[in-house]
Amino acid sequence: MYATGNYYTDITIEEYKKTNRNIWNETDSQAQAGTWYCVEGSCQHLRQILKDNKFMGGILVDQFYDNPGKLSETIEMNLRRSDGLMVFDIVHIIQKNLWKEVEKGMREGELYEQQSFSFRCLTGICNYYDGAFGYHRNACSSRLDESCSNASARSCV
Repeated sequence: MYATGNYYTDITIEEYKKTNRNIWNETDSQAQAGTWYCVEGSCQHLRQILKDNKFMGGILVDQFYDNPGKLSETIEMNLRRSDGLMVFDIVHIIQKNLWKEVEKGMREGELYEQQSFSFRCLTGICNYYDGAFGYHRNACSSRLDESCSNASARSCV
């Protein structure tokens, strides 16, 4: 599966057309423009390029510190238009307590309908938020590619 960094603060093509923002990526020698430079447009273009190959859209959480509602929107759009979601970096969600925004984006992106869900654990410590009791931690059964032992795990650090 291909992973792309949809690190854009304009979420929809309509929003991008209103702002008409120029984008400077790290490797660009000049500013770029076009519908590619919003989350929806990036997913749309990648779908055409990759054809039947799956891809996941990545988000850069710290871009949304000043507007946490847009974090929910970018999560939702990536889930609706790509085949998965990569969150960079989970520490921002933990430190800024953005669990509700993450949950809203995942619900609206129709990732899950239940009260809780789980991520794969890569490092051995699971963080989870169960809606009723708040933020918790527990150890995972394995450090790599094993589900966390708690069914309501939200992230692993």
